[in-house]
Amino acid sequence: MGQFTVTRTIGAPVGVVFRAITDVEILPDVVPDVLSTEFLSEIRSGAGTRFHETR
Repeated sequence: MGQFTVTRTIGAPVGVVFRAITDVEILPDVVPDVLSTEFLSEIRSGAGTRFHETR
């Protein structure tokens, strides 16, 4: 299989974009295909966080 790169320019600060894609609780609000998320661990962010997402 070949390799390819996709680039998209986003008109927002890096911190805002990073939070949008790493904050599981707001994922359904910022990713249209994600309908809901459910935590599977006590940890809510960082290493060890486990969650289930419904698309």
